[in-house]
Amino acid sequence: MISRSRKYRHDVLKRIFVFTILAFCACPAVLTAQDMIQELPAVTDSDPDFIFSEANFLFEQRRYTEALSRFQSLEEMGYSSPELWLNIGLSHLRLDNLALADYYFNRAYLHAVASHNTAIAGKAYRSAAFTSERLALQFSLPPELAVYRLHNSIVYEFGWVNAFLFALVFLNLGAVALVLSWFRADLMRLLQNAAAVFAVAFVVFLLLGLWSRSEANEWARGQIVQTGFEMRASAGTESEAVFSPFPPFRLRIQRNNETITTPETKLMVYITLSNGISGWIDAEAVRRFD
Repeated sequence: MISRSRKYRHDVLKRIFVFTILAFCACPAVLTAQDMIQELPAVTDSDPDFIFSEANFLFEQRRYTEALSRFQSLEEMGYSSPELWLNIGLSHLRLDNLALADYYFNRAYLHAVASHNTAIAGKAYRSAAFTSERLALQFSLPPELAVYRLHNSIVYEFGWVNAFLFALVFLNLGAVALVLSWFRADLMRLLQNAAAVFAVAFVVFLLLGLWSRSEANEWARGQIVQTGFEMRASAGTESEAVFSPFPPFRLRIQRNNETITTPETKLMVYITLSNGISGWIDAEAVRRFD
């Protein structure tokens, strides 16, 4: 009986010892796994690809408010792309925020065209046309002035880079025509006239490029996104009201010309609407495309 009792105690102690060793070896692995699980949200929350995929999933699940919040978190983090603007616009559209949806569709279109992303440009253009039609049922938007359209075409669509490239081309053509006139006496007069025309074209496109670059640095394109704000002759709510703009009014915003009014402490910006009216307005009423 004594030997059996000792043997039984020996077996129990042996099992306890083996279990303790196994538990001690497993603890680091368990702790490591727990640490990884705890660290995983911190990694994914800072990963733009994960946030973008999560927002798309929420949108597909028709959880538009949550999807919009996730898309906007990317915007707040400084990320920008035509796809992001398009998805933000679609989220606003599902939430019936037509003015903001129209703004983001136009922003997506302009950036997609600039980056030669034809697929997103087509989707954004069609979406903007839809929201513009919906907004037209609520507001009567006057047509853009021809001068305003021409200014935008030259400054933002043609651009100062193309103007400088054309100036360089005409400069080279003028130089070639002038050199050829030295060796072709029979065509001297024709080549010299051509060189003079090319020289004039060079000066015109050079000046156009300089003006276009100056305008692009001074003015940014934007849009009215909220109603209930008055344009005023000078910064401050006590000055004379000149116009009451509404979505989706297009406009130009003067860069680096912002004023905080007193005592209201409101940020006001200087804008020029597409109908030619200029004035100061609360910064909350407008959004820039760039």
